[in-house]
Amino acid sequence: MIRTLRTVQKERPADVVATVAGMTSLSPTQVAAAVAYYADHRDEVDARIAAHERAVKEAEATWRRQQEVLAGPGR
Repeated sequence: MIRTLRTVQKERPADVVATVAGMTSLSPTQVAAAVAYYADHRDEVDARIAAHERAVKEAEATWRRQQEVLAGPGR
């Protein structure tokens, strides 16, 4: 949700909460609550986002290596 919020802030800064709510399955109240939590726990949330992004990159790299093996030699 924070990633979506950041994107919306860059592209459509007017009424960010309503825009994010419209793009997700969250209500404006839920988006506002998430923003409030993020404001109070920014370092923790940013660290979790960074860890998630690293895990995604590692998983993709693993998948690509597996696909190379499955494709066989010389491909």
